[in-house]
Amino acid sequence: MPHRIFNQPLLPDGLALGLVFFAADLGFLGLPLVAGDFFAGAFLGGAFFGVNILVIIGSTVV
Repeated sequence: MPHRIFNQPLLPDGLALGLVFFAADLGFLGLPLVAGDFFAGAFLGGAFFGVNILVIIGSTVV
């Protein structure tokens, strides 16, 4: 019997989608440190998700 976790979401769609994008941005926070390219990390991590300010602040502080 197939799992029904996708048919019965544990979180509202908006919150779940926000968590996915937030996790993606957290993953991209390390990109400027690894690649040594701040602008690439800020663009990839934030431009498409609308939270580039979070990436810029996180990359600068770290």
